[in-house]
Amino acid sequence: MTDETSGRRLGRPRDPDIEARAFAAAREVYQERGWSGFAMEQVTRRSGLGKGSLYLRWPDRAALLVDAVRDTASFITTIDTGSMREDLVQFARRYLDFVRSDDWSLMRRLAIDARYHPEVRAALQRDSYPSFIRATRSIVRRGRERGEIPPATSTALIADLVAGAVTNHASSTAYVPAEVLGDRFDPDRYVALVVDTVLAGVHAMYAETTRPAADAGPGHGHADVPAAPGPASDRTGPDAGTATFAAQRSGRLHEQPT
Repeated sequence: MTDETSGRRLGRPRDPDIEARAFAAAREVYQERGWSGFAMEQVTRRSGLGKGSLYLRWPDRAALLVDAVRDTASFITTIDTGSMREDLVQFARRYLDFVRSDDWSLMRRLAIDARYHPEVRAALQRDSYPSFIRATRSIVRRGRERGEIPPATSTALIADLVAGAVTNHASSTAYVPAEVLGDRFDPDRYVALVVDTVLAGVHAMYAETTRPAADAGPGHGHADVPAAPGPASDRTGPDAGTATFAAQRSGRLHEQPT
């Protein structure tokens, strides 16, 4: 059985103080020693916790490490302003700081270790859809439920577009000297522009696919486009065009489970 919120195997009830100390110590050890030098003994020594306290909560060192590294992204779960655009802007701004931090380096390092160490890979696969990813998609889902975007819009696609743009920017400018960037880069303006561009694209796509075929001109409209995959009840009505458009241009886009 797993915890519905974190995906962890159920053990001793959550204790925020113990988790915070264990996570901080685990990240320190991993950053200094890597996976080959990561051991429960090192974590207990750094945290001042007993080994029994750790094993009551995590079945092995890999499970502890995965939770400790993923905990650095927990800031995403607290974003809920009542506006999807504002939520996405806040997410993008915090995420930009995150992908420039040492915590992001640990996240990337964990992904690399998972390729070569089955124990790490298995721990990641036990919760392949962690809470911080669910929270990002929930931002878009709430907006969709409030009618801020068309009902057929993929929550996964919007979240991926925003996060992907931020990640790419941070990666491509990671070693650009500050004096080169100067005042040309305003992070607040940048993330707002990313979000507005993505949302403008969603609404433009919806507008194109819902135009009457007679007004759209040759080759436009979706009168002759095969129906998008999925239950008919989810693809009928004026908002079906968004799903059809995405399926036509990008193949079948399946949203992750919630």
